[in-house]
Amino acid sequence: MKIKKYYSQNYLINNYYIIKIINILKKSNINYDCILEIGAGIGNLSKEIIKIKKKKIILIEIDKTLINILKKKFKKYKIINKNILNCNLKKLGYKKYYIIGNFPYNISSKLILWIIKNKKYIVECIGMFQKEFVNSILSLNKKFKTKLSININLYFKVIKLFNINNKNFFPIPKVNSTVIKLKKKKTNLLKINNIKYKKFILFIKECFKYKRKIIKNSLFNYLKNKKNNKLFFKRIEELNIYEIIKLYKIIN
Repeated sequence: MKIKKYYSQNYLINNYYIIKIINILKKSNINYDCILEIGAGIGNLSKEIIKIKKKKIILIEIDKTLINILKKKFKKYKIINKNILNCNLKKLGYKKYYIIGNFPYNISSKLILWIIKNKKYIVECIGMFQKEFVNSILSLNKKFKTKLSININLYFKVIKLFNINNKNFFPIPKVNSTVIKLKKKKTNLLKINNIKYKKFILFIKECFKYKRKIIKNSLFNYLKNKKNNKLFFKRIEELNIYEIIKLYKIIN
């Protein structure tokens, strides 16, 4: 079997961690209709997922060569040969999905945006990303490092579960990994504040253009006619989500 680097193929081969991930899924008290594994690969995680009875399971894999391997191993299950970024969960036929996978690291940011786009159908997610990427989207002390971290934390709580050393994969990647849970938030902060998502994201992009500057300077053109507020004297990465929404409402 030829490893294809452009698909970011690194397979988790340590069964200890595979079982650890599955046990977290088993302990979840969230209601869902279907388990969707993204990047099923050669089926190392899939073989444990199918042991979870009374749940519909869909395996998605982009590599046609691996699809043939998966179909031989898991004849009774739905296996889709597709790029997950082009998948519409509504069209797959279920209302509530539990997402799981050793996600391809080369699409990490795009995958997070895909999860946000399909949030209506995703109840929870357990996934593995590059350790540095996870650190960039974590909300540390309710504060944010990146635009993407604000984006995902609007709808999901990012929970760091455990790290996995690179030696537990084949082929061995240059980076270490972290398993996280994305836990759906009950409250949609944008909706209750009557804020349009697209406009808010454009605002966040503007804030992060000069994120090292205090807001009074980075958003000078928007604030020059506004009464001073203590938020104006902080950097965007020092604000929690409630303060960011407050700032947006002041400007708008």
